[in-house]
Amino acid sequence: MSGVCNALLIIYTQNLRFGTEQLTRVCKAMPPRKRRRTCAPRRAAAPPSPEHASPNPELPSNLLAEIAARTDAATVFRCAAACKQLRREILSPEFIRRVTQGGPDAVVPSNFLGVLGGSETSFSVVHPATAAAKSFATRHMAPFVSRIAAGPAGLLEEYGPMASRGGLVVLGRREINRRRWSQRRSDLCVYDPMAGSRAFFPAPPDVGKSPYHRVLGGGSVAVIDYSVLLTAAADGIACSFMLLAAGLDRSLDQSVRIRVQTLSSPDAAGGEGGKWGPLKSVEHHHQCPWWCMNFGSYCDAAVVLGGVVHWLMHAGASFVVDVGEYILTYDVSTGTAGSVDLPEHHQVANNLRGTTGSQSQLVASPDGKLSLVVTDKLVVSIWVLSEGGGSWARHAVVDMEASWTLPAWEDEHGLELVSFGDQRTGAVFLRFRGVQDVLYAIDMETKADFFQFFEEKTGIPYEVDLASRLSSMKAF
Repeated sequence: MSGVCNALLIIYTQNLRFGTEQLTRVCKAMPPRKRRRTCAPRRAAAPPSPEHASPNPELPSNLLAEIAARTDAATVFRCAAACKQLRREILSPEFIRRVTQGGPDAVVPSNFLGVLGGSETSFSVVHPATAAAKSFATRHMAPFVSRIAAGPAGLLEEYGPMASRGGLVVLGRREINRRRWSQRRSDLCVYDPMAGSRAFFPAPPDVGKSPYHRVLGGGSVAVIDYSVLLTAAADGIACSFMLLAAGLDRSLDQSVRIRVQTLSSPDAAGGEGGKWGPLKSVEHHHQCPWWCMNFGSYCDAAVVLGGVVHWLMHAGASFVVDVGEYILTYDVSTGTAGSVDLPEHHQVANNLRGTTGSQSQLVASPDGKLSLVVTDKLVVSIWVLSEGGGSWARHAVVDMEASWTLPAWEDEHGLELVSFGDQRTGAVFLRFRGVQDVLYAIDMETKADFFQFFEEKTGIPYEVDLASRLSSMKAF
C-alpha cells in the first residue's frame, strides 16, 4: 500500500510541476488585466459548479510538507515561498527539527563551514562535508555567488576578507582609496552571500589616532581590530548588525585605555544607522601587560559571545624572553573593558611566528563557550571556560603523532593553527608545518581528529546556518 501511495505522490508532483510551468508561460504572455473601478459593493464569488471544478484536486498542506521533507534544502526553502499554508507547515518547529536534526543524513544541513571566493570555486564545503552540504554548496550556493559577487570585476576581487560571523562577511577594499575623506564611502563592505545583499561604509575615522601624538612621552597607539561583527540574533543588539573598531592608547601617565568606535546597520532606530558613532575612551581597570603597547605585539581575530568581544593578545615576534598572552574583553552593552585569566597550567605559547614551538588561539565551542586551543609540538590541548567565567577545564588532549604516521622530515615537527574565524561548527583546524596541502581538524564534541585534502582552497571562511535561516523566516 505504501508503494502505491508513493507512486501516486510522484505522479501528482510531476503533473503539478508540469501544470505550473504551463501556467507560468501563459501568464507571462498575457498582458496585465486592468481593473474597472466601481462604487458598487463587492459580491461574494459564487462557488464553482461541479462541471467547472478543477480536475486535479488540491493536496493538503501537510502532505505537501511531507513531500518537501523528502527533497533537499533548496526545495524546502522554495516550498516555503510557494503559499501561506505550506509556509506555515514548513516553519513549524516540529518540521524544522525533523529536517535539520538528522545528523549526516539530514535533508537540511543545520550548520556547516565553507570557503567563499576560493581559487577552485566561488564556494566550497570544509566541515562537516555531508552529502546534503556538498549538494547545497555545489548546486545552489556556488552558482549564486558566482553570478552575484565573483568574477574578474566582482565584489570578491575588489575587496578582501576581514571577518565573518552570523551569516555576514566584512570585506575591506584591497586597494586603499586615497581620495578625500568625503568621497571615501566604500572602504568597507558588509556582504550577505546567501541573499546577495551588501552595504558599503567608510573606514572608522578615529581609531588608530591618539590625542597625545604631539606631546612628548605620550601617544603610543596600537590598533586591535577594525572589523568586529555583531549581529542581532547572536548578541541582542537593536539592529541587524554592528561593526566595532578598537585600539589601545597610552596616555601621558602611561595608563592604557581602550578606544572604541561603532557603526550600526542602516535599519537602526533614531536615524543614526550607517554612520560611525563618536569615539569612546574606556579605562582598562585591569592592568594591561606592558608589552601590549609595544611594537610587534598582535592579537588574533575576535571571538564574540553574548555581546562581549574577546581578543587574545600576544607578545610580538621581537620578544624572546618576556613572552606572554592576555585576553582583553569589551562589553558592547555596558561599554566596559576587562580581562579573562588564562588557565594556570596551560602551555605558554612561544608566539614566535615561524617556529616549531607552541601556538594558541581563541575559539568558540558549539554551545557558545569560550575555548582556548594550545599546541605544544604535536600535542593539541583544548580548554573550555565554564559558565560565568569562573574557571577553565581541560576539555581534550589529542596527540597527533600517536594518531597519524608522519613523514620523515629533516626539520623538527610542529603544528600550525589555522584560523577559520568566529564559527560554531566545533572544529579546530591545523596543519603540519611544511605540509600545506593537507588540512587536519579536531572535532571538539567527539574529540576525534580527521583530515581532508585542502589543495589551494584559500578564501573567506563562511559559516552557513540553514537552521537559523529557516527559523527566522516569518509566517504570513
